[in-house]
Amino acid sequence: DHKMVQRRHDPSDRRVVLVDYAPGMQDIARRMMEGRRQRLVEAVNALTDEEARAFLKGLRLLVESFDGAKEEAANGPHR
Repeated sequence: DHKMVQRRHDPSDRRVVLVDYAPGMQDIARRMMEGRRQRLVEAVNALTDEEARAFLKGLRLLVESFDGAKEEAANGPHR
């Protein structure tokens, strides 16, 4: 545990745990995410047109799959 977050119970529902950045950690987390985002941009920019199309197709399939799973969770399993 690197003490990047603080956890506390929701005063209106003790079953719920609220999570927030520890003091001073939000900027560190933002810089970490920016570094990861930059590496992703560089990797995508290095793709050929064909590779980029295949990558986008895969992302679209993942989004559709996640959307379907989210809808099923909201509506309950179908029999």
